[in-house]
Amino acid sequence: ALWRRWLAGSPRDPRGRSGRLLFHAKFPARLRERQSWCGERTLAHSFVPEWNDVKVARAMLALLKEALDSDRDVQFLYLGTESCVPILPFEQFADVLWAGRQGGQGGGGGASTSTSTSTASAVAEGAGEGA
Repeated sequence: ALWRRWLAGSPRDPRGRSGRLLFHAKFPARLRERQSWCGERTLAHSFVPEWNDVKVARAMLALLKEALDSDRDVQFLYLGTESCVPILPFEQFADVLWAGRQGGQGGGGGASTSTSTSTASAVAEGAGEGA
C-alpha cells in the first residue's frame, strides 16, 4: 500500500512526469494472492534469490529489461529492495532526478530533454509484505 500511495502522486505532478513500478518477488504467487496491486506489477518469473546471491543481480537485470522493453520512453530507473521505502513525495523525487538532466543540482550531466512528459520507472527487487 505504501508504494501505491507514493505512485498515486505522479498524475498530480505539475510537470507531467509519471512513474511506474515493477517488482521481482521471491514468491510471486504469494504476493499476487496477498497484494493484488503489487502482484499485477510483478515479474512472472522468480529467480528465488537468497541473501548475497548472484540471483539478486539476475532479478535486477530482468527488471531493467522488462522496464525498457515495455516503455521505450523511460528516462530513469531506480532499483530498490524490499526494505526500501519512499521518503519523498513523487514530485520531489522527480525534481531530484530531472534536476541533473537540466544541468541543475542533483545529478550529473547537463543534457536537456525536449519531451514534455517523462517516465521514471521504479523497479523493486524482492517485493515483500510491506510493498
